[in-house]
Amino acid sequence: MNVIEMARELGKLIQQDERYAVYYKAKEANDKDEALQTLINEFNMKRVQLNTEMSKPDKDSTKLSELDCEIKSLYGNIMSNENMST
Repeated sequence: MNVIEMARELGKLIQQDERYAVYYKAKEANDKDEALQTLINEFNMKRVQLNTEMSKPDKDSTKLSELDCEIKSLYGNIMSNENMST
């Protein structure tokens, strides 16, 4: 048995594990939750905006503070989603 065959066998065994089934079910629920996906996309966009603002030589501290608050709020909304607690 070569390395590739062993890796395929390992993959099959992982997929048969109960923990993988639970993970996969949760992933599917998250992926299908449009509200959650919208929040995640908004969070990622705000994070990019924050990084962009932080890399500027003339940082706007007010804007940085606003973005930080928005990111924290979005994160809280994401983590309170029922699909994130499964």
